[in-house]
Amino acid sequence: MRKFFLRLFLITLIIITFVLIFLTYFGLETNRFNNLIKDKGNNVNQNVKIEFQKTKIYLNPIELNLIVKLQNPKILIKNDEIDLSKLDLFLSLKSFFSIDTLLKRAELAFIKNDIKDLTKITNIFLPRIINKRLNKIFEKGNLEGEFIIPFDVDGSIGKNYGFSGKVSDASINLTKKFKIKNLTTTIKQEKKNEFNIIIKKGLLLDLDLSGSTINLKNQENVKKIKTLIHTNGKINFFQIKNISTLLGLKIDYFKEINGKADLKTYIDFDVDKKFKIKNLSFSMNGIINHLELHTEEKRTIKKYLPEYDPKIILKDTNIKLTNSKAIYTTELNGFIKMKDYLDSFTVKEIYNHNKKSFDINGIIDLTNSKVKISRLNYNKDNGIK
Repeated sequence: MRKFFLRLFLITLIIITFVLIFLTYFGLETNRFNNLIKDKGNNVNQNVKIEFQKTKIYLNPIELNLIVKLQNPKILIKNDEIDLSKLDLFLSLKSFFSIDTLLKRAELAFIKNDIKDLTKITNIFLPRIINKRLNKIFEKGNLEGEFIIPFDVDGSIGKNYGFSGKVSDASINLTKKFKIKNLTTTIKQEKKNEFNIIIKKGLLLDLDLSGSTINLKNQENVKKIKTLIHTNGKINFFQIKNISTLLGLKIDYFKEINGKADLKTYIDFDVDKKFKIKNLSFSMNGIINHLELHTEEKRTIKKYLPEYDPKIILKDTNIKLTNSKAIYTTELNGFIKMKDYLDSFTVKEIYNHNKKSFDINGIIDLTNSKVKISRLNYNKDNGIK
């Protein structure tokens, strides 16, 4: 008798183990629960309808969940249709044996959909006014990736949703003046409510953004954004003017700017619920390979430097620019050409925005320039230190 029960126990254990392995790795295809899944899934949100052909049920022993994989899934959101490459529903084991539904999360994926499909999905859980703004920001492009949508116990959509994927060949309108073109980027969720965006290619004001990164943190009433914009290539007056407007800098004393530089710009700011930018701070560092500055001629400078030319050329110059609240600091260190020869220079400028005052100090080697100081009866020719 003991051997019989032992054999029965072992056979039962083997069968259960086999069933668990089969459900975990191979799943069970069935359409028996289709109506049940549709009814319970569609009850989660009145604006969302799920359509599919068959279901395949898997066991997730780690989380003690049932994974319901829908075959050829399609989601209808407020009469907008989105074709999905994957739609998996994670339910507690007891959900199939009770009237109540306990949907823990949904994972849906799509391949190269129109980027505007993003607003179809966010239309579920974001206010209408914000979703309209998003629809204007995303002008065109392709979007592929995976959404993870959590659900609360009462069936409502949770706040800690996530996304990872790729945007390609996109045009994004940041503001009326700032538009990113030909954007290809990867998006990865690093932590809860935190995303990292790596730009593989893209143009902002015709500046190459390859290698730039954006870190976005979702908090309760604000989005905190930290950016590293890497620009390498030609720069012109139009680009500088638009960027300086964004950063609150004035460049009225320049008539024309042209050059080539390799710069890294760090911009941190917050975006509130109404998409207003707050707490803006920035810094920049890099090297200016070549830069031509066309300025207005100053009689005061001409008085001391007779050969002074308002067209100033900088070469191989390191630049460092930072701001802290109302204080802007600019440091330059390199070579300057005001006529035919290059002279080394170092300059540091501190601008107090509140007091509207400048504090400037520096050193310039005027060996290759004529210098005249009438009050000291001093005259220096070229080639003399």
